[in-house]
Amino acid sequence: MPSQDRCVSIDFYRHKLGDDPDHPVRHPCLRDPEWLEYHAPRVRDNAANTNVFSLQAGDEASYDGRFDFCFSPHCMAAMRKWLKTEYPTLAALNAQWGTDFKSWDDVKPLTLKETKERGDGNYSSWCDHRSFGEMNVAYFYDVMGKAAAEGKAGVAFGPSGNPDASVYGGYDFWQLSKTLTGLWAYGGADQLSLWSRDRTKIMNYAAFSSVNFQRVRNYGNLFTGTSGSVVCGTQRLPAFDWTDSVASHGYREVWMPLKKGIGRLLHESVRTPDPIAVHYSRNASRVAHVLDLTALWRQAYQTNTPLRTLFESCGFDHNWISYEQLEEGKTEHLKVIFLPISFTLSDGKVAGLEKFVKEGGILIGELGIGIADGHGKILSEGRLDNVFGIRRHDSRILMRKAMTVRSQTSLGQIFPQMRVDYLESGLETAGAKVLATAKDNEIPVAFANQYGEGLAIYLACNFAGSYFTSNGARGVGNNAKYTAEAEDFITALAGKAGIGRRLGIEAEEGQHVPFIKPVLFTQGEINYFGILCNYYLAKDFAVAPVKVKLKFPTKGYIRELFSEEDYGLTDEVETVFKPTTLLLYSWVPYKVDGIELAFSKGAVAPGGVISYDIAVKSQAAPSTHTLRMGVFDPDGEESEAYSRNITTEAGKAEGIIPLALNDKQGAWKVQIEDVTSGKKTAASFVVE
Repeated sequence: MPSQDRCVSIDFYRHKLGDDPDHPVRHPCLRDPEWLEYHAPRVRDNAANTNVFSLQAGDEASYDGRFDFCFSPHCMAAMRKWLKTEYPTLAALNAQWGTDFKSWDDVKPLTLKETKERGDGNYSSWCDHRSFGEMNVAYFYDVMGKAAAEGKAGVAFGPSGNPDASVYGGYDFWQLSKTLTGLWAYGGADQLSLWSRDRTKIMNYAAFSSVNFQRVRNYGNLFTGTSGSVVCGTQRLPAFDWTDSVASHGYREVWMPLKKGIGRLLHESVRTPDPIAVHYSRNASRVAHVLDLTALWRQAYQTNTPLRTLFESCGFDHNWISYEQLEEGKTEHLKVIFLPISFTLSDGKVAGLEKFVKEGGILIGELGIGIADGHGKILSEGRLDNVFGIRRHDSRILMRKAMTVRSQTSLGQIFPQMRVDYLESGLETAGAKVLATAKDNEIPVAFANQYGEGLAIYLACNFAGSYFTSNGARGVGNNAKYTAEAEDFITALAGKAGIGRRLGIEAEEGQHVPFIKPVLFTQGEINYFGILCNYYLAKDFAVAPVKVKLKFPTKGYIRELFSEEDYGLTDEVETVFKPTTLLLYSWVPYKVDGIELAFSKGAVAPGGVISYDIAVKSQAAPSTHTLRMGVFDPDGEESEAYSRNITTEAGKAEGIIPLALNDKQGAWKVQIEDVTSGKKTAASFVVE
């Protein structure tokens, strides 16, 4: 719903260095109690204002992009307190950091410059300090978010235009999932929509261009599970003559249908990913930074685009598993785990992943897996090399363009032929089967190892990033072949783990249908299957319409919500995919017979109140349904003030229509439509 977003000017963003550039103190320090106590009442008072539902703490800000903040007394005291929970004794900290502190009060982290000067490959102290900096940002939003809630319950507080995860930016979305109540996002929406959707109001910035481009960006956001999109005031909706601009026209056509119930339906449903998870690692970014591999790390974590695109093209919606969830062994609901550039692995993660594979899971690791411990100390052997069945001899990740050549193995995995940009040299098999090598120098680029009841795949190349590059030019040369083989490889691995496409897509002529984003939302027993074609790419490489048959898991009552087309009781639907395709199917396990609407009275005076009761009538106990109530005056004009979306509980809803003193006299019509099933009813009352 529209809300007033007020920006609170907090100088959190206008940071500056202290007097010691070698051990910089951040001004303001996010642990300074006086500074926090000054700003918290301002946030509380702003939240208390009428019609303010959310507060933005500035725009496009970060903890810092260059300096090893913060060495203030407040931060050092808080960090030492945290370190005592990370290390059982001071001796354990000294052993990990390679230091010789005599007391906890002496503990002070090394800067990156100091760490590099030691030359021992131990970045633990610096990595711990960077982790603590991200905790500072989460702490700031926790304090201010609670202040906003004191001003008014339910007010969302958070950053606008935040940076994605990076080494110095300060945004760890797992930490923020525990504290953040609002996010006007550039990055992090995908993770938070799965980790903290109930806590965090997540809004992604919208695209302003043609209808087709808006459809991809904005419905892509909505299908991620966000609360909606942000309309930025610097991008004009009306043209200079106050007619609709191109952006405004696109906005109206793409977004206005959501006001009629579909938006609420998706907001109140739960995005339900497949049992496939990508590891979210923060210390990996820091090790990538010191190894000059930040560009490679960004492919996997920062933009999230290559992996998301790869799994979506295979018909899957992947989940995320945070470093803490993995540390705690919360893998019981997963069948496939992907480790992209997961350079750092703690003892707990190693034990959890070993157990996961032994018990039948499939583990896929891409480049440098476990080459450092959980705190950032570089090791000579990978911590999961035994699981992957490989051995290292001075392994290095190199930027080398090469073509892969598949090998024949007895395990049945067929590795794609594809161009890659990064190779990891110095690896050899220690029991694993080599799936592919690089053509020019025969460096192994993919291994498969049976480990216990499960399977471990090691990718010694930038598989996902290379796939993404080829997919973005799918119609050029052999790229269509390369990308299709990569998709087949991932699909086959998922199938080996017992994961199939929840919504089957079968083209009439058997060809693969590219550039499709599938998603599943659930609301009780009701499923909503979303399909969005990526117009950005399809307009160039998949222009021709393709007849397809959609296969649902089982029979149900199926309806396409945008076209309002009913298919009855079935598990198959035929449709046509085009570059502009946007579909949302409801699947209901029971038949909805109709809607009942009753008023408390048949006539009411101007300024009076009329109450209503609504019931969804079905052949089984109904789940939660979303209804659209349209209220029309005696001239047939819809009243936006009285029309609304309604959510039923156990098939029932009730409410009131408070009439104005100047409402038109005569018969008013109320129409109720079940957005899920399409069933409608109408009734009238009279304003005397």
